[in-house]
Amino acid sequence: MGTKGSLEITTAIGCKVNCDWCPQSNLINSYKSANKTMSFKDFKICIDKVPKTVQIDFSGMCEPFQNENCIDMIEYAVERFEKVVLYTTFIGINEDILNRIYKIKHKLNPIMIHVADESNHSKINVDENYLKMVDTIYKLFPDKAYCAHGNKHPQINIPKVGIIGACSRGGNLKSISDGHKTDIIYCGSSGFLFNRNILLPNGDLLLCCMDYSQKYIIGNLLKQEYKNLHEYSPVLNELKNSLISGKDAICRDCQVSRRLGEK
Repeated sequence: MGTKGSLEITTAIGCKVNCDWCPQSNLINSYKSANKTMSFKDFKICIDKVPKTVQIDFSGMCEPFQNENCIDMIEYAVERFEKVVLYTTFIGINEDILNRIYKIKHKLNPIMIHVADESNHSKINVDENYLKMVDTIYKLFPDKAYCAHGNKHPQINIPKVGIIGACSRGGNLKSISDGHKTDIIYCGSSGFLFNRNILLPNGDLLLCCMDYSQKYIIGNLLKQEYKNLHEYSPVLNELKNSLISGKDAICRDCQVSRRLGEK
């Protein structure tokens, strides 16, 4: 049938990994709710409203396993959705979690594992325990994708590790520029649908993975229906009009956006 859009699960606010290219301070400062860790109960309420054809991503704006309920959420999701993916450093796991992920690895496609880099862009403490953990993970998941923010750390014994490039996160990182686009533009990932969203611990639905300053809260999935949020959201309607009329919007500073007619 094919997936239609995606929903990234941010299981907690304030990622301990705190990569250089992830504007955590913007997220923390703009998040106004006291609920900073998603409960399993709230997770179920939210995703039970989501169509089964929507891809569920355990990635979001925080290392997923920083939330101790994450493995329960993943197991719940893989039984209900056509496609579930996992992007993780595995920071915060224990043996039980690792064994449970191994049992359902065939239901997670892809699993992308982020490892430490030689320039310390990812604030991962590369000590004996970490290196042992990475060795164990590679033995369990030798065929999965591995990546790093630059060249992998020299002590990591994984033969093939891809490089993740830097981006400005839609202008949230002022030290990086992806260029400012004018005229009529659209999202290169979703056109004018804007259905590749982020679920925050308090139920808020964010525009996308670039919106660390939370300028575009579509609505709240604990209180509203998924379909209604996309069909009737004033925030989305205003954004669409901005991209057509030439007004300023986060998409104009995003590497993913495209000018009309551009592929």
